[in-house]
Amino acid sequence: MFKAIIRACQLCLWNYLGLVIFFFAFWCLFLGGIFLSINIFSVDPLILSALAFVPLLIGVALFAIALLIWSLILRILWTKPPAWLNVQWREFGWDCLTSLLATLSLAILFFSKIFIYYNIEKVFLVDLEYRGIAEDIVLNFWWLWLIVATFSMLNRAGKATI
Repeated sequence: MFKAIIRACQLCLWNYLGLVIFFFAFWCLFLGGIFLSINIFSVDPLILSALAFVPLLIGVALFAIALLIWSLILRILWTKPPAWLNVQWREFGWDCLTSLLATLSLAILFFSKIFIYYNIEKVFLVDLEYRGIAEDIVLNFWWLWLIVATFSMLNRAGKATI
């Protein structure tokens, strides 16, 4: 369990250095396009869902660059870095997936707040005030991201129980 918490904290560090914005943009564009197409009965907003993969690819590329920089810093500071600080490259895909799914919890919270307080057409099509809401949710609910990431790490290890 301690190892899963350390891995989730490492992921939190890498993601909150700027990667969570791209993963959050992916979920907002993807889910926003789907919700808009259902809400206004049109296929046009599904273009947003297709464009959602651009920030996802940028986020994955930046995630790889962040891991590379982290491993280079460790190699500069130590000749043989501690094992718990090392980057585990074979886990790269799982770490990206964990980060993406942990960010989904923030996106669900974002959309629930929009559905309760705002009209989704107005927020996405006319106003850009959703940015303030998104920043509040991403920065204030970092602990939710950390809990979901830790649970995902434990679930991958087969030790998760609810």
